[in-house]
Amino acid sequence: MKYAAFIIMLVGIALLGSSCKNTASYALDKEPVPGLQNDQVMGRWKFEEDTNFRNFYEVYKADSSISNQYHIRFWNRGGANPSYEANGFFSVVAGHTFFNVPYFEKGLTNFGYGFLKLINIDPGFTSITAAVVGDETMRSLASEAEVRKYVTAHVNDPAFYSDTIHLFKFIDFPYRGKH
Repeated sequence: MKYAAFIIMLVGIALLGSSCKNTASYALDKEPVPGLQNDQVMGRWKFEEDTNFRNFYEVYKADSSISNQYHIRFWNRGGANPSYEANGFFSVVAGHTFFNVPYFEKGLTNFGYGFLKLINIDPGFTSITAAVVGDETMRSLASEAEVRKYVTAHVNDPAFYSDTIHLFKFIDFPYRGKH
């Protein structure tokens, strides 16, 4: 199974930043589930919908001792300013792969998670299409189990998603240790 969706999650962070109402206080899983990683997702990615063509996301292993956890760094202002950094991970819900994207409001308050459902990943791991979960009920859920149950119940409902995003990889790089 291909889990390059995590990159899509990076792009989703930009979309999630516009509204925290669609984030949850909890991830789909309490911690990264071993075995869901795919290191082919590591590299530099661009979000097709970004109006500044020099902005990009950088994805690499967060810690070599933890499988299925990736560090995401967003470079804005023309690729010159690292403005977002967090560790995200893949989860599988009802046979669909999601990426748990950490979300912080201004002042690092109201921490939560946004979710990207991977729709399509090309065989060479150079492009990803993902759906952004946009349901405003997410914030009121009180545990990982409730988030998982709610997502499972709505996973095939088009109204559950607020947008579709597209990412493409422009630099591929292997994991070379802690950054």
